Amino acid sequence: MRNILLITLLVLGVTVSCNKEKNPGNSGEITLTSELYGTGPYYAMGYNFALGKMVKTLDHPGPDITILAESSPDNTVVKSAYLSSDNLNNSFSLTASFNSLNEAENFFNKYTEVIDSSGYQGIAADIQPYQIWTFRTSDTKYVKMLIKSVKKEIRDDFPYAETTLQFVYQPDGSRTFPMPVE
Repeated sequence: MRNILLITLLVLGVTVSCNKEKNPGNSGEITLTSELYGTGPYYAMGYNFALGKMVKTLDHPGPDITILAESSPDNTVVKSAYLSSDNLNNSFSLTASFNSLNEAENFFNKYTEVIDSSGYQGIAADIQPYQIWTFRTSDTKYVKMLIKSVKKEIRDDFPYAETTLQFVYQPDGSRTFPMPVE
């Protein structure tokens, strides 16, 4: 009996340890796509900052952010990619935009405090590489995001968008982000 308990605890420890590695926690890098899954109802995957993981748009709680593609009326050209949130608040603010990843990363690492509480929009419209966005969750927690790459294309006759972004989430609701570890 004791051996079974010991083996069970070891297996649980390994499971918890593996889950921690998959959860980037309050900072990390994620890739969002506009790909739809399922056969009805359809769903997309988005990121929930409080949970620290990708979740389905059908889940409760659902994602804080998802990515969508805006296409031409005839659905032949993707005009832009944008980040969206279903929290019914103006949650996105473009903080800065740069010409290179190096410049953007330098600003991102030094951007430690959200100063302006105005100028938020319902979506992060026409995202581009090297932009820094501030996101405000429905429970007024802050996230800074560095857009590293954006892909826009027609894929299998449907508009498709993809972005890879770096983020830091401030779960305590303050406007101050932790300093990066060097």
